[in-house]
Amino acid sequence: MKIFPLHLPLAAVVAAALFFTAGRAEEKSPAASEPSGPTQLVIAHGVIQGRTTDGRPTRATLRNLADELMRLYPTAVINIAGVDDVVVGDVILHVPHVGFDRVDGTVHAILDTLVEATDEPKFAVKRFGERTYVLSRTRVTSAAPARNIEVFNLKLYLEGPGETAELELQRREAETHLDDLGKNLKKTTARFAAGLQPTDESDQIQSEIELQKNRIDLLKQKLERKHLSKEMVSARIDALVQVARSTLEKLNPGEKPPEFEYHAGTYLLIVIGSDTAIDVTRKVVNALQQSPN
Repeated sequence: MKIFPLHLPLAAVVAAALFFTAGRAEEKSPAASEPSGPTQLVIAHGVIQGRTTDGRPTRATLRNLADELMRLYPTAVINIAGVDDVVVGDVILHVPHVGFDRVDGTVHAILDTLVEATDEPKFAVKRFGERTYVLSRTRVTSAAPARNIEVFNLKLYLEGPGETAELELQRREAETHLDDLGKNLKKTTARFAAGLQPTDESDQIQSEIELQKNRIDLLKQKLERKHLSKEMVSARIDALVQVARSTLEKLNPGEKPPEFEYHAGTYLLIVIGSDTAIDVTRKVVNALQQSPN
């Protein structure tokens, strides 16, 4: 078989040579088509290492870091509300080069890392749609519940119902009525001995006398409560406080107990504590005031 030489123009031969040479170059350097390694942002002593602004080291504020992240991830939008000047603590951030579909999760993870690296004031990351974030202040909540103040009037609990003057008047009237009943009983007994009156009237007067004596004893107890000694007042206050504290401990174990301060002469008990502590104290006071003892 004969081989016929192929005559091609010189330009075609050069073009073909360039084409095959470029193809081999691309095959030999796959790294050129792959993304480079992650960018490192080193934050130390309040500045972004290796970054300058107007000839000075760039401060590691949220504003500057947000601008840097938006430069690295152009499709991300980071808005800041009230925390522009918050300085991030020492941290090394590895900022990877990712595809469009992974920008959202990557930026969110970086922002969460900045939160952890910041001491005070803390800030929160809120996400509004894909690749859109807002950095704002975090409401600082104390581990302990807020402490409030409440004032309770313990006059009814300490002295019971009724005014002293009114109770004294009722006692005198009851004693007078008891004397009258005693006199009537003597007259009735004398008539009965003479056979002038039936026995049931005498029994009725005797029953009224017993009822009146019981009423007088009750009035005396109420009056005695109006004149409690300092020791008795202190004991009653201590009993109230103990019930409130033990109830609160069962309801919220570990919560700081409320503070109680009683002002003698005004009947006022001042309570400083959480809403729960004050509510428990209120229920205890109401229950004890309704108790007859």
